[in-house]
Amino acid sequence: MTATSLFTPGQGDAVLSGTPGAGSGGTYRLTLDASNGVTPAATQAFTLTVRQAPSIVSPGRAKFRYGRRTRFVVRGKGYPLPTLRLVRRLPRGFTFRSSGKGTASLTANPIRWEIGRRFTIKITARNGVGQAVTHKLTIEVPPARKSS
Repeated sequence: MTATSLFTPGQGDAVLSGTPGAGSGGTYRLTLDASNGVTPAATQAFTLTVRQAPSIVSPGRAKFRYGRRTRFVVRGKGYPLPTLRLVRRLPRGFTFRSSGKGTASLTANPIRWEIGRRFTIKITARNGVGQAVTHKLTIEVPPARKSS
C-alpha cells in the first residue's frame, strides 16, 4: 500500500492519507511516535484496515468428464474475503458449496445425457465493500475420447 503522512508541528495531530494499491486489502500494524522535546516521547500502536471490493479470479470455463468425479474451485478476492453464492440452478448431479471464506467448490460426476453439453451458471461475490460482482462460469462436459 502506498500512503503518505503529514505532521503539523504545534498542532498535535497528524494525517495519514493515500490511495490503496490494487490487491492491498488487509490489516497493517503501525506504530505512531510523538515527541515534543519533553521526556518521555509517546508511542501508540495502530491498526490500519484497508477494505477491498470483491472479485472472482477463477477461469470462466470448467470441464467435467463423464464418469469421472471432478472438483473445480472458484476463488474470490477482496478484504474481507467475499462470500460466494450460486445465482443459477445447476445441472443434475452438480453441487456447489461455499466456504464463506472466499472459495467455493463445484463438484460433479456428470451423467450420460450431459455429454457434449455446455451450461452457464452465475456466481456472485459479496463482502460488504462496494457492489457485489457476478462471474459467469461455463461448464462443459466434452464427448468421451475414443481410444485407438
